[in-house]
Amino acid sequence: MKNHFDEAAKTWDMKPERIERAQKFADEIVQLTAKKNLRSAMEFGAGTGAVSFCLKDHFPEIIMLDESAGMIDEIRKKIPSFAVTHMKARQMNLLAENYTEKHDVIYTLLVLHHIQDVSAILKIFHTTLNPGGMLILADLVTEDGSFHAEHPDFTGHHGFDVAALERMMSDTGFRNIHSKIFYHSKKIINGAEKTFPIFLLSGEKIASRF
Repeated sequence: MKNHFDEAAKTWDMKPERIERAQKFADEIVQLTAKKNLRSAMEFGAGTGAVSFCLKDHFPEIIMLDESAGMIDEIRKKIPSFAVTHMKARQMNLLAENYTEKHDVIYTLLVLHHIQDVSAILKIFHTTLNPGGMLILADLVTEDGSFHAEHPDFTGHHGFDVAALERMMSDTGFRNIHSKIFYHSKKIINGAEKTFPIFLLSGEKIASRF
């Protein structure tokens, strides 16, 4: 079944802010992981792979997961043009399908607010990480719902209370949790520009609990 992400995939990279935001997030990931021996990375909700292609020279292995067939098709078109052999794209629903591979880093940009059961996906992330691995999330700070105003059928979260999300990560088994605002996204809402802060939240898996 097609969704609006399948339809949007072909023009997804045409918005300059999306590319800028992906690069900024990738830069943050490099800073957080530069002094750690983290080799295998997975991007959850990779979209067209904009973040991961910014990191192509940073991780020896990158797996890009997305539920949208259209987004995965766009990634697979890009891979030959970047001449990379260590990057793979897979279409799957991580909440509904069994994923058995382990990674040192999991990162995701503006995807968590689409996930109904945040606790469940955090547990899957924790299970999927190797001990000492890092989870790096970036998403919207709690907003009034206008970020998705053009999608009246949107049923996800209108951003997050970062402190509450930190507690949820801690309850899941993550430690050394840190957060900050790293980007401000801008949209025209009802003819006026509105700014949406985007936070970065990271944590480490110290020991397996699930």
